[in-house]
Order: sequence, then structure tokens, then C-alpha cells
Amino acid sequence: MGIWKFSRWLFFGICFSSLAQVVSLPLTPATQEPTGQGTPAQTEPEPSSQVPSSEQALPEPSSSQVETEYPTGGPLPLDPGLPVRSMETSLPPVVDYDIQVRLDPEAKTITGIVRLVYTNHAPDIIPDLYFHTYLNAFKNNLSTYMLESRNTAGMANEKRGYSHIRSAMVNGEDLSASMAYVQGPMSAAGDQTVLRIPLTGPLMPGESVTVELDFQAKLPRAFERTGYSGDFYFLAQWFPKIGVWETRGMRGAKRSGWNCLPYHPYTEYYANFGNYRVSITVPPEYLVGASGSLVGEENLGTEKRLSFVQQGVHDFALVASPDLVRHERIFEPTVEVPLGVYQETMALFGLPRNAIQLKPVTMVFLHPKNQKPNVDRHFQALALGLKELGLLLGAYPYETITMLNPPDSDRGSMGGMEYPALITLGYKRHNPALDYDLENLILHEFAHQYFYGLIASNEFEEAFMDEGFTTYISDKLTEKHYGGMARFVGAFAFQVPVSDWLGLPRLSNLEAYQSSLRSKRFEEPIATPGWAYFTHGSYGFNSYTKTALALNQLERELGWETMGQLLRTYADRYRFGHPSLRDFQNLTEEVTGQSMAWFFDPIFRQVGKVDYEALPIKRYKIRLNEGYMDTPAGPELQDQKTEAENRERQEVQIINNGSLIYPVSIAITFENGEVVTETWDGKSRWWRRYFDDAPKVVKVVADPDGRIVLDARPGNNSYTDLPQKQAQRTLRDRLVFGFQHLLQSIAWGF
Repeated sequence: MGIWKFSRWLFFGICFSSLAQVVSLPLTPATQEPTGQGTPAQTEPEPSSQVPSSEQALPEPSSSQVETEYPTGGPLPLDPGLPVRSMETSLPPVVDYDIQVRLDPEAKTITGIVRLVYTNHAPDIIPDLYFHTYLNAFKNNLSTYMLESRNTAGMANEKRGYSHIRSAMVNGEDLSASMAYVQGPMSAAGDQTVLRIPLTGPLMPGESVTVELDFQAKLPRAFERTGYSGDFYFLAQWFPKIGVWETRGMRGAKRSGWNCLPYHPYTEYYANFGNYRVSITVPPEYLVGASGSLVGEENLGTEKRLSFVQQGVHDFALVASPDLVRHERIFEPTVEVPLGVYQETMALFGLPRNAIQLKPVTMVFLHPKNQKPNVDRHFQALALGLKELGLLLGAYPYETITMLNPPDSDRGSMGGMEYPALITLGYKRHNPALDYDLENLILHEFAHQYFYGLIASNEFEEAFMDEGFTTYISDKLTEKHYGGMARFVGAFAFQVPVSDWLGLPRLSNLEAYQSSLRSKRFEEPIATPGWAYFTHGSYGFNSYTKTALALNQLERELGWETMGQLLRTYADRYRFGHPSLRDFQNLTEEVTGQSMAWFFDPIFRQVGKVDYEALPIKRYKIRLNEGYMDTPAGPELQDQKTEAENRERQEVQIINNGSLIYPVSIAITFENGEVVTETWDGKSRWWRRYFDDAPKVVKVVADPDGRIVLDARPGNNSYTDLPQKQAQRTLRDRLVFGFQHLLQSIAWGF
């Protein structure tokens, strides 16, 4: 996803939370009003297959979700005459694309032919074909995208774009007259981002259909991940792309049908794996990069034609400009990966050497001529990703991986995005040596090659299965190899590492994410379809931040060794598989041998947060043997002044201010140094223990080991009766922690 857009809203959210943390750090936590009990899980709706309907108004978003599972078929051969480079991994593409287009720099258009062969691997009879025409989201203000964006007034015409299908041939028959744009229950009445072509004869199981679409794409001016900037062209979601047929039961679908949803402003993409051959004609001075390997270049006199191929991907992106600089290096496993590292990986996963062997990859870096990036840092970070993620999640299977810097003026529109074998970054003129945002960005976007590219969850319905998993694993790599990131404040060439300058320990991204849990604005289930989130901020928080925190929490429950095995098994089993949250939960239960509903249901499917608070320690006297006591002669009234037994009682309490249930350990420390630890399941509103005639209780802590990273207010987890000097140090530590978050938040704005 556009990580720059995500960072902007997260910056403001964390900055606000950091200020609140500084000014509201009570030494003795005060009891807070409960936030209420958790909202029940949403009921499951009818499946999300796109069904034609009459015109209707744009519906209100719904937070309910359908979980589905994708069928995998056997690999499809490419055209025998097509020069392709072999891949060692067996692929299950269901569609072959042969795309031939021409770029017109004057008209800002792409025109040409999309030929595809689609094979029905489902047990269903398919009556029609559905296609995404994403560029029509920017065609006019009638689209679902524009109406949900709520900012269409006075939009510049140069931001407009469209995908115009001029004709449609199916098995040699012209079906142009019968094709039509359709609007389903989640579409605006005038939306044209889903195209239906009815078949004259049904597509039976195992049969294939050949489609030829003559189309023209009008490119917008650098808008929502695609378009042009001067003579720089980035082509993303630019051609008519067939939807995904899901048979009944796949990913939880209740009936068979096309999963081909309209383009919403918060959602990304979902498509079949396929084999691509893409030829593009451009002016002779243009340099072209792509989601594949260059296999041919033909001089046409005033133009040139370049041909690229890629097998086993679910999308294809292109970049073209006369103003690009190209750098190339080879990732060579025999140099980058010592033998001992292979042996450690074999031992961790119980796999033979040939199952974890990495392969050479051509690394390409493209950037505009006016940029002066640190090329070495780019390649070093990318090589680190190829190594670490290859060992953890399986070898990167493609021959090339391209990094692209868009023009400075359009970093926010085109930067920080992922496509098969191609990632976009963003140029910063000043990248101090201690500023690892560049490395973190490269690792993040490359990690998308696995969760978005190879595993390929449905990002319309379960964006967190890519965005959150990617954030979790890329942050771990950054922390492992670069440590906590120094935060810089400054402008132009003057950059001050404020955390180092003030002698403060560096904070990890995980710690920054924790500070954002206090906001109530984003309290929605993680497992919410992208279009159903209340705001873009809520989409980003839950899909990125909260999911990353949830996976860190899962790691703390399982331990890294088990978590690593889980991730490896997940990546191996569902490579080219389109899994859902249900698949990941089932696999977690398989690997751990235990039910994990206690974790996945509240954390992913319910609304709320964890917030345990330690209340002040109460001390009071109780008098035993007082009142009518049993004696051999019967009940007798005891002398309350002389016979009663006085005792000192201490009462410790933990209250659950949150609405999510999560097990927690509690440590009670006595004056003599003794520590008693208990476990609370968190299911009740409060937890309480009494201690009679015991040493003085000086401290009570919920989650003493800091295992619960999802706790919204870790600062109120403890109450202490230690001497004032110690209390002052505790307050100081909390203030420093809050101040450091504030500095970190400020630094994110530069």
C-alpha cells in the first residue's frame, strides 16, 4: 500500500498520543470508568461475489466480512513460441496474458490489445467473465472511489483517467455489444470499475476460453499509485484484468461466483496468478522497467518495442521515462549466505538443504537523473531482504527485483508501493547514516513480495493479511540488523538525531505503535473489509499497526522458534494460494496442537482493547472471633473488646478497563523481597486478593514481564508503595518515555 499516506496519519495519531502520555502519567493510577464490554463478532454476510443489479445509491459501509479460500490448479504452459526463462518453483496460474500496447506521450494514453487464455479450474459451470477496469475509478465523480473519497469537488481534469474497452472478442466471436459495466451491492450506481462479458456458451470445468480486448487507457496525472509526471510514466492497474472465480467453500464463500469488487479508496487488489508477456512501444530514448525480465527489443525507427515476460504473478507494472538512471547488481547466495546460516535454518525448520537453498537474483535500481541517492545502501538493504526473507519464508522465485524512485514531486502518489518483482520507494535528499527509514522502507516493500506477491491474500476483504504481516516482519528485520532507529529533526541539510543527542535510548517501531493504542477513533475489528472501515486512518491503524502488534503478541505466546516454524509453513503451504485469516488460524492450531480461538477471536474479530490497571493497595484491620461464637454450651456473645482477634488485611486489585479478554500474570512484591505471581484469565471485570498478617505489600504489577504488547496503557499496570525517592525515579522514567515518543513523532514529520 502507499506507505507514505499511512505514515502521515500515523504521525499525527502518535504525536497526539505522545503528548497525552506526557501530561497524564499518574504515579498512583486512578480508577477509570470502564469502557464497556466487547462488541459481539459481526454476523457473516452473503458472499462477496459481484452480482449484477439495477442502479442503486451508494450503501453505507458494513464491517462484516466474508472469509474465503482460493482453489489452486496446475500450471498453464506459455505460448510455445514465447522465449521464457525457467523457474524452479511449480506454479498454478489460471490465466495467460499476452499484452501489446503503445505509449503516446503527447496524448498520455496507452492503446493496444490484451489477449488472455483463461482456464476454468473450478468444478463449476461459468456463464460469464468479469474484469476489473480500475482506471475508471478516476473517470468521473460517479465512481464508487470518488463518492467514497468525499473530496471530488473541483478535481483537476488532468487527474482524470479511464479504461475504454473498444471491442471484445471471445473465442473469435465479437461480444462487444453484450458487454456491460455492472454495479453490485457495494458499488455506486454509476461505477464502471467492473465489466461483465456474458458467454454465448458456458465454460465447463477444465475448459479454456480465449479473450481479446482492444482497449485505450487515459492516464491520470500522478494519482493514487499510477499515471504520469511530466515525461515519467508509471503504469499500475492499467489494463483490464480478469477477476477471481471462487467456488463454494473457497475462503468461506457460501456460493460460487466471481470475486470482482469495485475499486474503493481504502482497498487494494485481488487477482489470479498468471503468466505474462507484455510488449510496449515507446519513443527510442525511453528507458523501461517492468515486473519481469526483458526478453526482446526491436528498433522500429521512430519508436522501439520492448518485450517482457514473467511467470506466476497476479499483476504486472511498468515504468517508462527518458529521464531514468539504471543500476544493476547481482544477489549471489554463495557470497551473501554463509554455510553456517544454512545449517541453522535447516535445524530450525527441519528441512533439507535443497529446500532452503536461495538462488541468484538480478537487483535493479531506477531513479530520475536529478536524484543523487546512496546506491550502495539501496542494494545492501535489498540484498538483506533477499537473504533473510528467503531463508525464513522460502527463496524468492523470480529472476529480477526492481526498486524504483518516482520523481520527488510525486513521492506521495507513486512511492511506497508493491507490485510483483517491482517496488516503489521515495527519495530523501538527506539520509544520515543513523537514519534507517530508507532501509526499513526497502525491507517493508520487499516483504510485500511474499505476503502480497506470493501468498496473495484478498486485499479487498483482508488487507491486514498483507499489510500487517509485512509490517511485522520488516520491522523485526530492521530491529535485528539496525537496532532502534534514531529520530531526526531538522530541515534541508541540517538534521539532528534528537534521541541520540539527548542521550535517550532508541525506540523501535513496535514501541511507537504501542503509544497509538490509546486512541478510541480506530476501535474497529482488524478483520474488517477495506471498504467498511470508518476512516482511512482506521483502515491504516488496524491493517498495519494493530495487526503488527497482534503478531508480536502471538510471537510472545508461542516463542520465536514456534513462530518461525509457523511463518515458514504458512509461506510454503500457501505460496500461490490466496489464504484467509481462517487458514492462518487453522495452521496456527495445527502447528501448536491447541485451539487458538481464545487469541484470534478477540484480537482479530472483535472491537476493543486490552487495558489492565493496578489499583491502590488497601490496608485495614479486621476483627475475627467477634459476635456470637459457637461453644459447647451453645452460641455465646464474645467480649468484643477483649476476645476479638485483630488482624492486618491488605487488599490488592487489578481492574480490566478494556473490553477484550486476555490472560495476564500478576506479580505481588512484599517488603521482605518475596514475590508472589498469579495468573488471571481476564474474563471478569476485576481481580482481587487478600493478604492477612503478611509482610507489607509494596508493589503490584499486571503483566510484569511486559508480554502484552496490546495493552493500551502499560503505564497504569503497576502500583507501588516504595519510598518517595523511588517513586520520583519511576515518574521520571515515565516522563522520559513519553518525551521520547513525542520526539519520535515530531521526527516522523520530516
